[in-house]
Amino acid sequence: MFNISTFDTVIFIGYIIAVLVIGYIAGRREKKKASGYFLAGKTLPWYAIGFSMIATSISTEQFIGAGAKSYEVGMAVLHWEWAMLPSFTLLAFVFLPLYLRRNVFTIPEYLEKRFNRTARTMFSIMTLVSYLVINLSGVLYSGGYTLHKIFNMPLMGSIWILAVITGLYTIYGGLASVVWTDTLQGIMLIGGGAFITIAGLLKIPGGLTAAVGTG
Repeated sequence: MFNISTFDTVIFIGYIIAVLVIGYIAGRREKKKASGYFLAGKTLPWYAIGFSMIATSISTEQFIGAGAKSYEVGMAVLHWEWAMLPSFTLLAFVFLPLYLRRNVFTIPEYLEKRFNRTARTMFSIMTLVSYLVINLSGVLYSGGYTLHKIFNMPLMGSIWILAVITGLYTIYGGLASVVWTDTLQGIMLIGGGAFITIAGLLKIPGGLTAAVGTG
């Protein structure tokens, strides 16, 4: 069990409160149209979108699971991350302009316009089932397990806390709440990851020198 001080607990609680407050403020505008909910009224700045993409792509899967497995078997575990480069390139230069020209807000909506309502429904069901069974379950479990180990909280209670907190601002504010809370989390993920990397290299004899290629 980790030795967590009162200061650490206060920081954690403050972080949760900050996420909820940002999510509420960002999503408090009345969302009269689908574009307001799914596209945040098309008012998001580029840097917020960038941080949101980073925060969406990085979770406890990478910080805990992938890191531990890479230490065990090697960096080949993370090679699949390279697929993000061609996929994001296609999204930005091929699919995104297509969605904008057709005034489409979601992929299921595009499938209905391109094919029919059956294609939209099938894609929505497959996406929800695959995400809930494969992705979301692993993310919630690993995040809940972290809280369980650090704060000695019940495992199921930790999982429910993560699910409820995330669901509250996501359902309430739509994309605007998600992106702005992701911006905070993206900054913390990058900063925390850089700190852990540098601190780890400093603990290894010659680690930082080898990493920067000096000496």
